[in-house]
This record gives sequence, structure tokens and C-alpha cells, in this order.
Amino acid sequence: MMGRSPEERLPPETKTISSKGTFGMTGAIELHHKRMLQLCLARAEDSPDPSTKLGALIGKPGGTILGTGCNAFPPGFDPTPARLTDRQAKLDFIVHAEMAAILDCARLGFSTNGTILYFAARDAYGHVWGGTPCVRCCAELITAGVRHIISPPSHFMPDRWFESTEKGRMMLFEAGVTCEIVEL
Repeated sequence: MMGRSPEERLPPETKTISSKGTFGMTGAIELHHKRMLQLCLARAEDSPDPSTKLGALIGKPGGTILGTGCNAFPPGFDPTPARLTDRQAKLDFIVHAEMAAILDCARLGFSTNGTILYFAARDAYGHVWGGTPCVRCCAELITAGVRHIISPPSHFMPDRWFESTEKGRMMLFEAGVTCEIVEL
């Protein structure tokens, strides 16, 4: 977060929803988005990652949840302490929460075309953050047909993710995927 204000981390096309319900957001819709993000944080607790626990869910615009995921190793792949503490090994083997949610939808037989992705992360210090997904996840989300992304602000996002999320933001913008930031 060094040298970047929270405003500099927001994509230019991102809407910020404050607790006052700006941008015409009705109280009921804003409450729904906050509840969905709280569910993401609850799902994130299933992650074995000691440094960052990220949860995601994919839903229909009407509110039906189709699939969920957290950042974790594939089923049957042991999350040993060595794999969890070696950053490169962890990045190589872990399935990101966004992709896990897409795969959950596929496993359950639900189309992700035209859906909404909610995601939220909590770090080892308890800070909650969101923003734009990494470039790898953005490519997968666009390909899966996700049309809208909702997350908390990126204020506490680790700097090591900034370059990747900036590339992801540009991909989303070009593909017409919209993003909203919801304060929790």
C-alpha cells in the first residue's frame, strides 16, 4: 500500500457504495450485497492458507447462489506446511477462490453466463480487502461469462498483487465486465 491512496487503487469505472447508499443503491440491495460479501468471508475460513483467506461466490442477479469457493489446494492434494509456507509452491498449486467458485458451478451443472461474482479476503491480521481479482482470475471470469464483480475496497490488498490486479482491471474493462466496491 506504499505510496498509493485508496482512490488510486479503484478502477476508474468502479462504483463505490458507501453506507449511505450512493449511486441510487437502495437499502435492500446494498444490504444484500453486504450479506453476500459476509458469506464470502465465512467461506474463506475454509482456506488452509495461513496468510490470506479468500472466499468467492457466484450468483444470479436475482440473488440465487450457484457456487462458492475458497483459495485451497485441489481435493486430495495435501496442504502440507512446506507447501503453504513456500510462496512459489503455494501459487503453483493453489486454486484461487474465484476459479474454485466457477468449478463448483460446473460440478453442480450451473451456467455462469451473465452471473455476478462476489469475493472478499481476510489477511492474517484480520484486515478485509477486495478490489479487482488477479489477472489470472479475471481471464477465467471473463471466459466463464461473469458480467459483474462486487467486492470490498482494496485498501489492505498486499502490494505484491497490485500489478496483477491492475492488468485484471484493464481486462475486465475491455471485456465490459463491471465492478462495484461495497464498504463492509
